[in-house]
Amino acid sequence: MSLPTPTDSSVLFTWKIEEFSKVKAKKLSSKIFHCGGYEWRLLIIPNWYIAEYLSVYLEVPDPAKLPHGWSRYARFSISVVNQIHNADTKGQHQEYKFNASGSNWGFSSLLPLRELNAPEKGFLVNDTVVLEAVVTIPNSHDSRKETGFEPNNRKRKKETGDNGSGNVEADIAGTSSPQSTLQSILGSQISFVDASSDATSTAGKVRFLSYWVSSEALLLLEKIHSLHEGTYVKFSMKGQALPTMLLESFAAFIASMSSTKVNELNEEALRLAANSIEDFEQVGLDLRWLKQRLEEAKVVKKHSESVNTVESCTSALEVDRATVVVCARLLEVARANVRELEEGLAKAKAEGEVKKAKKLYSKIFHCGGYEWRLLVFPKGCNKNTKHLSVYLEVPNLVKLPYGWSRYARFSISVVNQIHNEDTKDEHTEHKSNAERKFDAKESNWGFTSFLPLIELNDPDKGFLVNDTIVLEASVTIPNSHDSRKETGDNGSGNVEADIAGTTSPQSMLQSILGSQISFVDASSDATATAGKVRFLSYWVSSEALLLLEKIHSLHEGTYVKFSMKGQALPTMLLESFAEFIASMSFTKVNELNEEALRLAANSIEDFEQVGLDLRWLKQRLEEAKVVKKHSDSVNTVESCTSALEVARATVDSCTSALEVARAKVRELEDGLAKAKLEGEVMFRELPKSLGVNDSVLKDIV
Repeated sequence: MSLPTPTDSSVLFTWKIEEFSKVKAKKLSSKIFHCGGYEWRLLIIPNWYIAEYLSVYLEVPDPAKLPHGWSRYARFSISVVNQIHNADTKGQHQEYKFNASGSNWGFSSLLPLRELNAPEKGFLVNDTVVLEAVVTIPNSHDSRKETGFEPNNRKRKKETGDNGSGNVEADIAGTSSPQSTLQSILGSQISFVDASSDATSTAGKVRFLSYWVSSEALLLLEKIHSLHEGTYVKFSMKGQALPTMLLESFAAFIASMSSTKVNELNEEALRLAANSIEDFEQVGLDLRWLKQRLEEAKVVKKHSESVNTVESCTSALEVDRATVVVCARLLEVARANVRELEEGLAKAKAEGEVKKAKKLYSKIFHCGGYEWRLLVFPKGCNKNTKHLSVYLEVPNLVKLPYGWSRYARFSISVVNQIHNEDTKDEHTEHKSNAERKFDAKESNWGFTSFLPLIELNDPDKGFLVNDTIVLEASVTIPNSHDSRKETGDNGSGNVEADIAGTTSPQSMLQSILGSQISFVDASSDATATAGKVRFLSYWVSSEALLLLEKIHSLHEGTYVKFSMKGQALPTMLLESFAEFIASMSFTKVNELNEEALRLAANSIEDFEQVGLDLRWLKQRLEEAKVVKKHSDSVNTVESCTSALEVARATVDSCTSALEVARAKVRELEDGLAKAKLEGEVMFRELPKSLGVNDSVLKDIV
């Protein structure tokens, strides 16, 4: 960028934006100011085009009101003032020809918003931002020439970054100048008046060598001359305007480099600085000393980056090593959880299989007017776990009359499905006329060691084909024992409930009592016989009678020992018993818990103490326990299976995370070793007089 000459029009405009955090508009314009006879204003985009930066532009207001084909040329800089440390003011500069198709130009990434909004940085103080713009209108482009005609020789020499929309990001070597371009040369803020009326005057200029320069530029140029005398030896020009512009531009470049710290340099900044040095060398300036300093700055910057890499790798390595430890611990816990769940699942399955396969029943068949069925223990009965056990059994004991009994001769066979002649059969005795008596105490007879399981499960033997076995039973009822003689008092019945692995959907006593019966409370008249009916020799409510008589018909021995002389107490006991039975009738097996079973057992014991024979009810309670326990086992298997899937997924996740963390640790260890080695090499080449936080031109300007 060229610096203003004595014949140029320049102005410094300051825009103070208060309550900046409350600005919600997409763009905000300053008031209009004048320079070179033109109207200008600043335009900011708080966070629109590039959301991470403050965007600021110089704009021609009301371009629609200007004559057709209008254009104007300006050099300008825009800065965000640091209100705490003025030396850290950030700005950029540009030159541009404004016209109808491009009425604004500026910087879309003037200052990062995170830096702007940080209170300690000094750009936002009391919620106020201060912007400064220095605008220069070259004398060759004054207000009298703002027409539609533009001679070719007045087109600007260089216009870069134009995106067609009028908003552009100017690149000034990737560094943030602490002051505007003119501020770094002229010191404090100075306003300029339009000097276009005296274009050839040297007012405000002083002699340097044989050329005219500004007094501010003179100080820097003479300092360079005294420190690096050979800088201007080959610089020779005959005119005045061009060398003045070049020398003042060189002074501005040096001022910008002086305010740039080594740690602010990046690849783009170094490239642009090298290009500028090459351009100044082409017009005769000897800048070997500056190129040497730039190389030294590169080394210092690279060493600083190496040190930062070592520090960041060390810090990241500590974090990732800790992550490895945590992942390893989590993996250990997850694996232990999997082992525990696998053991629990195996145990639950084993328990479920034992209960599920403990015994099997055939469908009921009839012989001699009696009901019969086969009872099979697939894994053996009692302690005999190596043989198939098979029995002939009388079903539905609770429905039989008290004191029942029947006789039968029978044989049972396991059919050989490959070689029928090898069928395995057993009968009650070797004597063909042997009989067995079935009664409440011994309701089943059969063969505990019918067939060895090893032989049964051998596919070559022919007993188990397609996972199927075939049983045959031959039952004979002697004529002297027919169904008409099956009478008498009902015993307790000695039979196990069918626990084929399902939870009964009916209530515990539905299979005994049939349909559900509702009761009303008859306790309001305990001693009166009004509304009461006879049951045995006692008075009970008509509602209780239905249930008590049903129990009496199915389990006649229930009341045999129940005997009391009074009326009130037996009435209360019998109706209480009926209510208890009704309550149990409505209770489902899957609703039972330890407390319910305990209370039911206590109630049964209490009723037995007053003479009721409830062996049939205790038997059903035991059966319900078995069914409930099997159901719990099935639920445990399901929950363990689900939890095991989750636990195994957790193990996989922890294993993957551990592998990633270990790989990252290895990568960081390699990077750290490399960074340390590079740092040691660069340390030996490190300039002793230049630090990473120093100005690039420390001690040489």
